[in-house]
Amino acid sequence: MTRSRTSSRDAFTLIEVVATLVLTALAFLALLPFLDQVFLRSHEPRVQLQQAMNLQSAMENLVTSHTNSLENLRTRIGSAGSAVGGGVTVSENQYITFTGGLESGSPSSNNLLKVTLRNTLGEEVTRIFTERP
Repeated sequence: MTRSRTSSRDAFTLIEVVATLVLTALAFLALLPFLDQVFLRSHEPRVQLQQAMNLQSAMENLVTSHTNSLENLRTRIGSAGSAVGGGVTVSENQYITFTGGLESGSPSSNNLLKVTLRNTLGEEVTRIFTERP
């Protein structure tokens, strides 16, 4: 009984496996600094969305609590720079009028109240309130 030896290689040698592992490890190490930044900044979209939702929620609270008196609403909101809550501040709270389709800062009557709120990211939402009939 003779055993025949084939010269074909059907498997990997130990050196080939080790070389593949070393090259894979080096490639991963080269990508690690980029992945580090991705993982560090992965929370930012969630924070931005939460800030936007806080801003929208603060304005909706003002709308739902609006009474018949604009002066009461203006007093309750507070002056520019006052905090509304949730990282939201009042950016503008004043009476306005429109002259020739443009906003005028010196109103002839107190029919329109412009309220602008701003969050910590600098996003703003504006609403114009009118007297309820």
